[in-house]
Amino acid sequence: MNKGKIIQIMGPVVDVAFPDELPAIKEALEVQLDGKRLVMEVSQHIGNNCVRCIMLATSDGLCKDMEVVATGSSISVPVGQKTLGRLFNVVGDTLDGLEDDALYADLPASVLRDRYALQVTDITQLTTTIAEVEQVKGVVKVSAALDVANGFVTVRNVAVGVTVILLSVLLVVSFFIISNAIKMAMARREEEIAIMKMVGATNAFVRWPFVVEGVVLGIASAIVASALQWGIYSLITQAVNHYSHIRLVSILPYQTLALPVSCVYLGIGLLVGVCGSLITIRKFLRV
Repeated sequence: MNKGKIIQIMGPVVDVAFPDELPAIKEALEVQLDGKRLVMEVSQHIGNNCVRCIMLATSDGLCKDMEVVATGSSISVPVGQKTLGRLFNVVGDTLDGLEDDALYADLPASVLRDRYALQVTDITQLTTTIAEVEQVKGVVKVSAALDVANGFVTVRNVAVGVTVILLSVLLVVSFFIISNAIKMAMARREEEIAIMKMVGATNAFVRWPFVVEGVVLGIASAIVASALQWGIYSLITQAVNHYSHIRLVSILPYQTLALPVSCVYLGIGLLVGVCGSLITIRKFLRV
């Protein structure tokens, strides 16, 4: 059962944090207050594992840190002949004091079958999962949007390929920039390096200032790349949240990705800086 906690109340607008999984847009959430069930509807994903909801009843009495339960479905109300002349509120609860059992007395058992929602961690295994679930005794029907899932797999594969190509190009460009920066610095000191070698300076003594320069350039590049990544990711997140009513996927907040992404950029920057420096200064040490 997916549970969250209220973090902010602004009249009929309630923000709820879910540590595990965000409920979908238009999903109904329930909170218990003095033995009564209050229902709210998810209106927007606002980032940081939080959703913004609209209360379908008064929010009086609600407070921060109250437990909220995601129902896994949207708001629904009874329909049919038995509802004629009955009085309901917006969430389908009766208000006329009559027994609710009569509403469902003439419905076939198949209408109220148990329903389960399964999630796969690897979308490529969806077809196999469907086949296995269909073999389970008692399962009448399995519904899954295979076309949509295959579309996401294709988009993911294309994104991975484009990312690998862009990273390869950026690595080559970074290596070229650092290499030329070190080459220009050494060209200005070529005679000085030659004299130092003639008087007995070791290669390591001559090499280390330029390696340090390459490391500094690599770290600076990593910081700039991380800042640009953060800015672009934030703009994309804001754009998607702005059109949350048509959103099919949830975007993780950048704070959850910042540390590993920054470490990768820093490692690549250091590697390119050191290697570029060592390769570039090699020919200047031949005296």
